[in-house]
Amino acid sequence: MEINDIIYTPRFCSVRIDAIYENIADARKDGYTEPTHYHKDGYTILGKNTSPNHMVFAGAKESK
Repeated sequence: MEINDIIYTPRFCSVRIDAIYENIADARKDGYTEPTHYHKDGYTILGKNTSPNHMVFAGAKESK
């Protein structure tokens, strides 16, 4: 997973990745708290509300 990748998620359909985090805790600290229900290849994707009807998304490595 890389920044600017377009990835299909079960909750939000296709999303663009704006950030990558080494772990979920760091992503949550930066406001990425909305689950997308994507879990693949050791990553999850979380969303962050930036304004009404607008979100940005980040990939975060899942713990083993």
